[in-house]
Amino acid sequence: MVTFTIRHSRADGLSDSMQVLADAYSDMSRSRAFRGWKAERGMIGHITSTEITYGVNGWHPHRHVLMLFSRPVSHEQERVLQGELFAMWSHAVERSGGETVSREAFDVRAVTSGEEQVASYVTKTVKGVEGIGKEVSLADVKAGRASGSINPFQLLDVETLDAERLWNEYADATKGRSAIRWSRGLRDALGMGREKTDQEIVDEMERIGEIQLLIAPSLFNRSVRSYRSACLILEAAERGDYGYIRRTLGGSGYTITLPDGHTVAMMCDYMTEAA
Repeated sequence: MVTFTIRHSRADGLSDSMQVLADAYSDMSRSRAFRGWKAERGMIGHITSTEITYGVNGWHPHRHVLMLFSRPVSHEQERVLQGELFAMWSHAVERSGGETVSREAFDVRAVTSGEEQVASYVTKTVKGVEGIGKEVSLADVKAGRASGSINPFQLLDVETLDAERLWNEYADATKGRSAIRWSRGLRDALGMGREKTDQEIVDEMERIGEIQLLIAPSLFNRSVRSYRSACLILEAAERGDYGYIRRTLGGSGYTITLPDGHTVAMMCDYMTEAA
């Protein structure tokens, strides 16, 4: 597993840093040197996850890449692989407008576990996954390791304007971006078939019984001004505190029954109460 990083400071916006990271990785992946390296080493594919933390030096976006090879990779080869990959990565970062990368922050670790443990590395479960599994599959929820470093979701526990600003920046910069990606053809090579889309996964869930609150779009768009306020409304719905929701949105509360007989709360705008 390889961790690709870039230099950053508090003055760097998350969107800009993520763009440099993405451009550098794309530049390296397309380079003749990297394609030749993959063929020589027997690399058959990779799984990429993007992790983002925030600390004393600002936003720290980086990529964990689990590379799969047709031949075993030993711990004795880590230093050699680190040197080969670092040379290609540092060149790509500079070509993409980033500053010189620190070799000390460039990490390469051999994975030598059995099949079952390796499979757990790419399983999206919070409990029971250790080591590289947390790096690859839990990049969006794990806490930062560096002193004073936190993951973006921990910002939601801090009630300050600065925390809200940082969360909004994170949400805007990551909107539409995938957290985990498989290289083309890897799933077929491993006999796993096509990956389900987000919509297919949602369609398979029993969603009706989980609905607790419906909010009219006009009321939501008028009253919800930030990601934080949306999160507070979701938390209130989870604990059944519809009084808080009514006070926050300023709308009218109703109870409606869905076709399956399930009863949920509905919040409407006063202006659309008649409708």
